[in-house]
Amino acid sequence: MDADSRKFSVEGAFRANAVVTFTAPKLAHVYGNLTGSAYGPIVVADIGSPEAAIQSGLGLIWAGASKSITEQPRTADANKGMYGHVLVVGGAFGKAGAPAMASLAALRAGAGLVTAAVPESILSTVAHIAPELMTTPLGQEQKVRLTDRT
Repeated sequence: MDADSRKFSVEGAFRANAVVTFTAPKLAHVYGNLTGSAYGPIVVADIGSPEAAIQSGLGLIWAGASKSITEQPRTADANKGMYGHVLVVGGAFGKAGAPAMASLAALRAGAGLVTAAVPESILSTVAHIAPELMTTPLGQEQKVRLTDRT
């Protein structure tokens, strides 16, 4: 498993009953679905690595709220309906960034369901931000031309 990937796509790989990593968790440990069940433990073993050795090429920081979210186990009977539904409405032709980032942030914060309601022209761009993101198209914005009435 590529430690900096969210995908479990290595040929011949299998999901483990538990995962042990050293020094610090990697992206794959948080998002990679590495264990056979959603509740298989992922243990970070401290081996005395200096702080200077812990660097993320992706700019990730494992502290504060992001760390505490992943440390809160969900119950065995948990489902997406138990963790809220966020609706993000926004965007315009050529302006997909804000609704895409807001939707991804809601997913990362632990929302059970996230729906991005965006103009149809940017729907596919926003939908590609995360496979679990739901989308719904809005009508295209109307361009209004003002005429000079003198």
